[in-house]
Amino acid sequence: MKERSLEILDNNGDVIVLLDKTGIQLFTPDQPGYSRGVLSINGVAAINMGGVANQALLNTANVFTANQSISNTAPSLALTDTTASAKSLTIAVDANRTQIRESAGAAGSLIALDLANNRMGIATGALTLNSSLVVGGIGGIDAGFEINISSVATLQCYNRNSSVYANINIDALGIFIRPSGTTKIQANSTGVGFFTATPVAQQVSAANLTNSVTAGGTDDTITNYTDLTSYATDAAAIRNAIYQLAKKLKQVNDSLRLYGLLT
Repeated sequence: MKERSLEILDNNGDVIVLLDKTGIQLFTPDQPGYSRGVLSINGVAAINMGGVANQALLNTANVFTANQSISNTAPSLALTDTTASAKSLTIAVDANRTQIRESAGAAGSLIALDLANNRMGIATGALTLNSSLVVGGIGGIDAGFEINISSVATLQCYNRNSSVYANINIDALGIFIRPSGTTKIQANSTGVGFFTATPVAQQVSAANLTNSVTAGGTDDTITNYTDLTSYATDAAAIRNAIYQLAKKLKQVNDSLRLYGLLT
C-alpha cells in the first residue's frame, strides 16, 4: 500500500503541519521541510518538544529527552493532585532560597534551603536559617534543634524568636559520650558509668555525715605527730587530724550528693 500523508502549507509554501503514519508534526516558518519541528505528537502517548522555548505542553504524557529549565525571577513548579481533599506540592526558588512545601502551606513549613550559605531547614516555618541544619522551631515560636557546622560543630536547641536556649531530651537505649572515639561517659536505664566502667545505679550513702570533732588544725593539712610514744604529747594533733579528715570527707560526700551520685 502506498504511504500517504497530509501536508498543510503556509502562504510561503512551507510545511507547517504534517500528518502521516508516525503522528503529527508542527513546524514554524523558520523550520521548513520535514526536519524535526517545534512539536511532535506520536500517537497519543508522548509529546517531544523541539528547539523553541516556552512552548505549552498538552494534557497527555509528555516525554523529555533533554534537561529542562524553568526561568523566571521567582520560578516555581506546582504538582497539583486533583483528587478530592488531596494535598499538592510546590517547589519555589526566590532570593537565594528554595522551599518545598504543601501548596497551601506557609513558607518554610516543610523544607527550606539557603542556597547562598548551604543551609537546610525542616519544618522551620521560616526561610531564614541560622545554622547548617535546623529542625523545627515553627515560625520562631518553638525552640528548634540546630546543627551548626564550622571549625567546631555545635548542637543546640534554641528559640530564635525569644533568643534563648531551650531544653532538649535525648531518648535512647544507651547514650555514649565519646571524645575522639573513646567512651568517657555512658548512661542507660540502669545508671551512669565513667570511662570504661559499666553503668551502675545511684549509690546509697545513708545518713548525711556530721563532723562533731572540735575544730582545729590547718585547713587541708594533716599535721605530723612528733611523739609516737606519749599520747598526751600529740593528743591535740591527733584530734586536729581527725577533724581535718572528717571535714574533707564531708565535702566529698556533700558534693557527690549534689551531683546525684549518692543518695
